[in-house]
Amino acid sequence: MAISEGEWASIRNLVVSLTNKVAGPQRGYFVTGKVIKRDPDNRLVWLKEFGDQAIPVVGFDYNVKYYDTDNTGTVNVKKVIAEAKTPDIGESVLVAREMGEQSLPRCLGVFQGTNWIITETSTAESTT
Repeated sequence: MAISEGEWASIRNLVVSLTNKVAGPQRGYFVTGKVIKRDPDNRLVWLKEFGDQAIPVVGFDYNVKYYDTDNTGTVNVKKVIAEAKTPDIGESVLVAREMGEQSLPRCLGVFQGTNWIITETSTAESTT
């Protein structure tokens, strides 16, 4: 037996209710946009959506171990700390607002994927 429209609406309303209890009723915790200005020394970016609000880049510094061979053939283990890179102007980033629309935004990272949006043109081309 198929689920009726009323039952689907009831399921949707329950999901929205549970989501609001867990994550809060506000929307807009995440924003995507393109970097319009950057300050790599202070690891800050600006997006048009946030006006003149500087947005700090959030990231981890990583301990990286690598191996280097000297002229005698001896392998030396070296370590370096790799820091988070400040996104470049024009890159698309994901920004989170910690506690909703009233709090300070934080840049979580740059979108790395490409060609993941399917356009009508590419769909039409793939069917011919």
